[in-house]
Amino acid sequence: MIKNKYFEGIIGQDRVKQSLSFYLDGHKETGILKPLFLSAARGQGKTTIARTIGKNLLGSDNKPKKFIELNGASVKNLRRFIESIIQPYISGGLESTLFIDEIH
Repeated sequence: MIKNKYFEGIIGQDRVKQSLSFYLDGHKETGILKPLFLSAARGQGKTTIARTIGKNLLGSDNKPKKFIELNGASVKNLRRFIESIIQPYISGGLESTLFIDEIH
């Protein structure tokens, strides 16, 4: 069992947690985290891991970034999604983490 500072309390998925810890360590040093895509069967912990990643992303003020969680199945209008989420939060210079769950 791998013990690490980011995924404490999450059981299993040791290989995944180790890989993602590498990216989170890099984010701490550079402030940059490349986009991540998690894919696995239902019940494997993707949402829990994604939320944990989001809680560990710090802004320039060393506080957690605003975490925006969106159910991808609820996006009915791409233009409205871009205007209401992407432009104000991501493109507007606000330090935010966007998590889109259930994209099919």
